[in-house]
Amino acid sequence: MSKAGVKVCVVEEQPEVGGGTKTKELTVPGFKHDCCSSAHYLLLANPLMKNDELGLLSKYGLEYARSDKLTGEIFEDDTTILFYLDIDKTCESIAKFSPRDADAYKEFEKTAGKHMEMIARGMFGPPASSGTAHAVMDQSEEGREMLRAQAISAWDVAEDWFESDKLKIALSRFAAEAMNNPFDKGTGFGFFITLPFMHRFGGWMPVGGSGALAESLKRCVEAQGGVIKLNSAVKHFKISGGEVTGVVLSSGEKILASKAVVANINAKQIFPNMLPGFELPPKLGRNINRLHQSRYSSFIQHLALNEKPKFKRAGELGDFLIVKFGHMNVEHYRNALYRMDLGYLDNEFSSFCMPTSIDPSRAPAGKAVVHNYALVPPVLKDSPSEKWDEVGQQTADNMLEIARRYCTNLTDENILGRSYVTPLDVQRRNSAMPAGDICHFGMYNWQIGGNRPLPGWHMYRMPVKKLYMSGSSTHPGGGVTGGGRAAVQVVMEDLKIDFEKVIK
Repeated sequence: MSKAGVKVCVVEEQPEVGGGTKTKELTVPGFKHDCCSSAHYLLLANPLMKNDELGLLSKYGLEYARSDKLTGEIFEDDTTILFYLDIDKTCESIAKFSPRDADAYKEFEKTAGKHMEMIARGMFGPPASSGTAHAVMDQSEEGREMLRAQAISAWDVAEDWFESDKLKIALSRFAAEAMNNPFDKGTGFGFFITLPFMHRFGGWMPVGGSGALAESLKRCVEAQGGVIKLNSAVKHFKISGGEVTGVVLSSGEKILASKAVVANINAKQIFPNMLPGFELPPKLGRNINRLHQSRYSSFIQHLALNEKPKFKRAGELGDFLIVKFGHMNVEHYRNALYRMDLGYLDNEFSSFCMPTSIDPSRAPAGKAVVHNYALVPPVLKDSPSEKWDEVGQQTADNMLEIARRYCTNLTDENILGRSYVTPLDVQRRNSAMPAGDICHFGMYNWQIGGNRPLPGWHMYRMPVKKLYMSGSSTHPGGGVTGGGRAAVQVVMEDLKIDFEKVIK
C-alpha cells in the first residue's frame, strides 16, 4: 500500500515490530535468538520474495542464508534419516532402511512437484470459496489427488507411499508442524507442502535472525512515507455511518482512516468486542466462537553454546539446519500424540534448530545458538493455563535431558546460557496467539483456504465496510508466508489500485 502511494499508518501494540518474527538476546549478550518463528521455508516461494516485489532484498537490507542440509531425524537407536536439498542424497539415506522406499520417495517428489505450482498459486493469492476450489480441482487428476489428501490423514498418505515405519514417522512429523495430529483425518494435504517446498527452495533463514524480515519491512514502509506507531494497543475500531473510520487506542487516542483499516490480529479478538454498536450478521459471532484451536502448541528453549552440538554416531548431523528427535515405534508414536491431545506433558516431540550452522553472525565467533523446540499441549490436563508458570523450568530441563541422549557435548560447561518460553508466555507476549496458538486457530481442512476464517468471509473483507483482515486468521494461515500479499490484492481492488502495476 505504501509503494502504491497510499498514506499508511501501522499501529503496533508491542515496543517493536515483528509479532512472531522477532530476534533478541535472550540468554547472554552477543547471542541472537528467534523468539518464535525461525526457518522461513514457505516465504521464499512467494513472489514477494522470489521477485523481490518490495525491494526487501535489493534495497532494505534483508539477506537470507540457505542450507542444503535441510533436516534430519535421529531415532532412539541413533540411526538417522537425512533430508537434503538434493533428492538423490536424500534417497541414499532412505535406502539404508528400505531400497523400495528410496525409489518411492523419488516418485513421490515428482508427484508433489506437479502439485507445487497449483499449491503455490493458491497459497499466495486470494483464495476461492471452498465450493469453487473443489469444482476446479475436480477437473484434473492432480486436483482430485489434492481433494483426497484434504480428506485423509498425513499418516494415510505415508502408508500409501512407503513401507518403512521410520520413514513414515519422519515424514508425518512434517504435517505436525501445522500443529495438527498427523493421524487425524484432513491432515494429508500438509504432506505435499513443507518438505516438497524445502526440496525445491532449500532451507532459508534471515541473516541476523528471523526479526530481520520485520525490520526490513519497517524500513520499506518508512522509506515510502509510512508511519509506524509502537506501544500503541488498539482498544476497538471507530465506526461511523456503518463503516470503520479508524481505531481507538487504549490510551484514548483516535487514529482516523479515510480509505480502510486492515487488522492482522486474531478474528476472535475482533468479533464482537472491538466493534461497539455494530450489529453483526446473524450467526457470525457464534461461528467465530466455535472456531477450533490448534491441537498443539510450542515450548521453546533457547541455548547459547560455547561450541555447536555434537551428535553420537550421526556423521554430519551437526551441520543440518534442523534435527528432530524421533520415535521408532509406531504405537509409541501414535500414543504419545494422543496423550498430548489429552493434555499430558511428556516432552516426546523435541527438535533442535541450529541457525548458526548457516548464519554464524548470530553468535560470537566459533559459538552457537540452538532453538530447542517441542510440541506440547496448549493447556495441561486438569490444570489452569497458569500451571505453565510452575512447570516451565522442569519442562526445559526434561527437553535438555532428551537432547543429551543424542549429543555428547551438552554439558553445563558448554551451555553458556538458557531461557525458555511456554505457551502461556507466547500468549502474554502476543494476545493474538491464545494458549500459544501460533496459527491463531487450527489449520484443519475445514478452517483453511476458502474456509478461513469462515466460509463466506474468506476474501479479507469483513462485514463492516472498510474493515479488512490479514494475518494468520486468514488464508494462507499460520507461519511466515508473506500472506499479506494475498490480502492486499483485495484491498487494492476495492481502492481501484492496479496491483500488477504496483509490483512491477
